[in-house]
Amino acid sequence: MGQMSEKLRPIHPGADFAGMFLVLDNTDHQHYRTGQIVAVVGNCYLIQFDKLDEKDPLPPMELYTLEELSRVCENCGQKLANLFATRADLEQWMAWLNEPEKPTGQAGKVVHLKKPH
Repeated sequence: MGQMSEKLRPIHPGADFAGMFLVLDNTDHQHYRTGQIVAVVGNCYLIQFDKLDEKDPLPPMELYTLEELSRVCENCGQKLANLFATRADLEQWMAWLNEPEKPTGQAGKVVHLKKPH
């Protein structure tokens, strides 16, 4: 994952992440949402999440604080928000996540994400 980790940015106070794309996992790792940070509003980030289906209307934008975007899973310590410079980077990472696991005995990955339905 060396190449992908270079595309992730740590979230820190005062950072302007407007224009970046994100994958936001929920706390139980059952669902995730993708979207774009469209503006910084005070100490919050205004996020436009993607449609679940082309026929659906665009969901309303949501404000997230730095603390909310910096959260990690209490059980496994995994970050809940992953940031990407471009949508292509986000899509490449999602494709990597969906690759089949390697056969037993080889180094592999364990990632569990489910898109909301």
